[in-house]
Amino acid sequence: MTEDPDFQWTPNHLHFHVGQALQAWANVERTLGRLFIHLLGGTESARAVYYTVIVFNARLDMTDAAFRGSYPRPNHLTEWEALAKRLKTKSKIRNKLAHFETTFDRTAKQPRAFLSPSIGDIHNYIAAAQGKGTRWDYREVAKFTDEFMHLYIDLDKFVNSLAE
Repeated sequence: MTEDPDFQWTPNHLHFHVGQALQAWANVERTLGRLFIHLLGGTESARAVYYTVIVFNARLDMTDAAFRGSYPRPNHLTEWEALAKRLKTKSKIRNKLAHFETTFDRTAKQPRAFLSPSIGDIHNYIAAAQGKGTRWDYREVAKFTDEFMHLYIDLDKFVNSLAE
């Protein structure tokens, strides 16, 4: 039995990839938490503080402050700054994955599912509908999963190097 070649364009296939990307991002956030907790001495209080804050940018800012307050070695500071920049950039993609809506290109033989800005974000929604703005298909979403996993691995290595 041959798989339907148009399956890859269905909402189910797109949503599968969104789920994988968000799970990969969960690894990133958990590992950032490990770093924050490590920097504050590994206490349960540090864990409680990190997980009380829900907004990622606030968690990143807290971790950055804790890191800079720990008087890191210059090579660690350089590596942290590069990771923090990647975290900030990729978090914007993660937010779009979480808040974009499923839309369809009905001009193809089979309707094709994409993630696009919410209709409430009227300027970006119209631009995406005209092919000028952000509109992601399953291939781009799968690419984000890979990017998030690489970020997670790099962050995990960094956290482990501080613990040595």
